[in-house]
Amino acid sequence: MPEQRGAGMDNEMRINRALTALGAAYSEEEDDLVSQINDLLTDLMHLCKQQGIGFQSCLTVAEVNFEAEK
Repeated sequence: MPEQRGAGMDNEMRINRALTALGAAYSEEEDDLVSQINDLLTDLMHLCKQQGIGFQSCLTVAEVNFEAEK
């Protein structure tokens, strides 16, 4: 079985990676973290639609990974 992406990371590292991504793209637009997350998810939905990728499938995999990483 292939190693899961980010398998060598702890949750603090994952959180910092997410905050870095948000800060790079959204920090100047919105100060509110919830708004930044919502904007990122919306942008990802647009990207998935453009590329023919099922966003809900990605979200399902993310939820499974999240549960495994708790």
